[in-house]
Amino acid sequence: MNSKTIWFLLMVLFMLPVVTFGQSVLMGVVADSVTGEPLIGASVVIQGTSIGCATDIDGKFRLSGIPEKNFIVKVSYIGYEPQTIPVDFSLSKQQNLNVRLKPTAIRAEEVVVTGQLKGQLAAINEQITSNTVVNVVSEEKIQELPDVNAAEAIGRLPGVALIRSGGEATQVVLRGLSSKFSVVTVDGVRIPSTEENTRDIDLSMISQGSLAGIELFKAITPDKDGDAIAGAVNMVTRKAPSERLLRLDLKGNYNNLMQSAKQYDVTFRYGERFFGDKLGLQLQANTERKIRSKENISYTYSYKNNSDSSYLDKFPIIRGDPTIYGNDYEISRFRVRFTDETRKRQGGQFILDFNTKDSGNVKLSSIYNETSRDIMLYERLYAVTEASDFNYQYSEFRISNFDASLQGLNHLYGFDINWLGSFAETVTKNPYGYRMAFQAIHAGPAIGGPIKSNPEKSIIPFIYDNYNEAVLDSTMSSKVENYEKESTCLLDVLSKKIMLTDILSLEFKIGGKYREKSRWKTRNDYGWNNYMHMQFAYADGTPINFAGTRFENVGGWSNPDLTYFIDYPVKSRSVMSLYKMSPLISFDAFDQWKKMTINGIFPSGPSHYGANGLAVLSNYFVAEIVRSAYLMSTVNLGQVATLILGARVEKESNKYTAKFSDQQVGGTGIVSILYGNVYDTTTIYNETIWLPHVHLAVRPSEYLTLRLEAYKALARPDFNLRIPQFAFNKVASGTNLVAGNPYLKDTKAWNYEVNAQIHSGTIGLFSISAFYKVIKDLYHHSNNVKISWPSALSGAPAPYNTATNRRVIFNGDTTTSAEAGMCWRLDRLLTML
Repeated sequence: MNSKTIWFLLMVLFMLPVVTFGQSVLMGVVADSVTGEPLIGASVVIQGTSIGCATDIDGKFRLSGIPEKNFIVKVSYIGYEPQTIPVDFSLSKQQNLNVRLKPTAIRAEEVVVTGQLKGQLAAINEQITSNTVVNVVSEEKIQELPDVNAAEAIGRLPGVALIRSGGEATQVVLRGLSSKFSVVTVDGVRIPSTEENTRDIDLSMISQGSLAGIELFKAITPDKDGDAIAGAVNMVTRKAPSERLLRLDLKGNYNNLMQSAKQYDVTFRYGERFFGDKLGLQLQANTERKIRSKENISYTYSYKNNSDSSYLDKFPIIRGDPTIYGNDYEISRFRVRFTDETRKRQGGQFILDFNTKDSGNVKLSSIYNETSRDIMLYERLYAVTEASDFNYQYSEFRISNFDASLQGLNHLYGFDINWLGSFAETVTKNPYGYRMAFQAIHAGPAIGGPIKSNPEKSIIPFIYDNYNEAVLDSTMSSKVENYEKESTCLLDVLSKKIMLTDILSLEFKIGGKYREKSRWKTRNDYGWNNYMHMQFAYADGTPINFAGTRFENVGGWSNPDLTYFIDYPVKSRSVMSLYKMSPLISFDAFDQWKKMTINGIFPSGPSHYGANGLAVLSNYFVAEIVRSAYLMSTVNLGQVATLILGARVEKESNKYTAKFSDQQVGGTGIVSILYGNVYDTTTIYNETIWLPHVHLAVRPSEYLTLRLEAYKALARPDFNLRIPQFAFNKVASGTNLVAGNPYLKDTKAWNYEVNAQIHSGTIGLFSISAFYKVIKDLYHHSNNVKISWPSALSGAPAPYNTATNRRVIFNGDTTTSAEAGMCWRLDRLLTML
């Protein structure tokens, strides 16, 4: 009998039916006695038993399986005075109990709970009452802190690092592991990945103002998706308030770098309940514009021989040579960059929720988020001993996400049933990507020796500004689009508590999930070697006619100089108020040249102009289906200990379609031409993984909670790693082989977690965690690996069947690795707020 069978039998043993008699249900709402607002995460327990729960986002609770006799109900919430209420459950099978708690008095003065303190209290209490390690950011904290997007808000939690772009967070890194090792959801609906090849998600498209809270699960239970080695993030949307809400927020600010006030942030929200609070409607919309421009420089330099001995006492001798002093150096290359970037973000929500007769709810939601970035790069290379370069590049990026879901929590025949059906899609586009590179052969006169004071600044006057000598050297056009959609069905069934004794209870949960994902990527790059000085023509060989345009003197040849792209007087910029970036070319001229030449060719051959062969071979289509089921039981020993045993199984059936060529990719300059035939190829991958779980929470006192957790999780490879891709790229130093691995296994990891929480109405919540992860089959890239092929190897591409010692880039499994760490957090009760 194998270990999986033994584990399953143990689970079944825990779930054997137990005869129970006369059990009651207690329902109600816990609220603030002053404001009447619901308290999220309040603890409601039946004293002397193992029965208890925490209130939901509406302050509601529901306890079942209560023996029909007298008990004391205790309701507690950090920052509030607890209440104990006697209840005779023999009087009715179903009873309602609404409780209003008073804020804790300090120095005999009544405390009024303000917005940020309310949110802080809700977050603390949710973490205390959870059965696993979780951190929470409340709605009030999200609204009152100046985070620009959802990723920034998540970054306020311990153990979270951020990946930034353009001055704002885009991705989250949990516990030092790449963002691809995490699951990100909105109301339990997974967000499809946004990146070109990976499973990463750009969270900058989601406005933080659209959220009611964020939950970070650092340890997952069997009812959560298994592909969360690093953890899981769930962003929670609001529920319609009991009273009508109509709110408009307007914000704006001034960008000093661009000296512009063209920034805004507008959020509109409407919420209301109808038909005696049964039906709730919520509408939310947001739009914003931010300037993310920046200036930066880079340079390379080397030590310069200087025999001036007067520097001997001030600067060290270099490499033991008494004729070389460390004060002397010479800059050979100096780059000045100005990036003019504008970001926009918009989104909206339509949410209906309905309170059902069984004290459950049904929620219909439709959510849309989008971000766009328009980026213009101006770059100039000031070179002393070589050609001087001018580079200009414009890019447009669009990322959008839409998800729709119908989900509910209902209570039928003693069972809690959680169900969901959802559809989500993400579209990422780079519809406009164009780069122009100019080169000036004559950079400037000799400087005449090393410069010791601000050499990067002093080098600029020595460089010529003869823009008619800067000739168009090359151009590159790029267009990328990837699309991903995912459909999900989920069903969870939780039994009522089975009372073995007054203080010992058992409950079980069983469920299944079906996820179907489709994804494709299309990339097209076109390169043009202008330095060839060849005539540029249309596909039929007719030279391009520039007559009537600013380029008519180019005469059909492909080497215009920089003056054709300048509006006079020449525009320039003082980068960091020190360095000259000139010229700032006309975008209209830049765009006009692209449109006039993008569909042209060089009649002389494809080595001068053509599609990037490696880009063509990088396109793919992926279809993934994941079927999962789990079984878990929870044993409660009074309010002192909770033990969760469970197992989850995930079976994936995937289909990958990619392209390969029977000949090399090669070319001249930036042009990389695909010379051979292109074929579609498809592969199938199936894998089934069992994920056991053990979670133990012990509460030795009212103020201390200890958690021990051990569970197995997985991560699936990036999309481009498992596709049957095969491409050769001939370069001067050898031949690069890019190949996917259709047999790449999923990464598996055993996760071990120890967590301690100390909490009270005085200090708030102090939490410290230590974790250790043993990771197997970790996928990666390997570079510069030598391979040899036997002569006339069957199936090898024709030009390479006798090739030896070629360099290869491939993906494969590795041996076991490990990761460990610690993190802590103090949620202080700042009652003065």
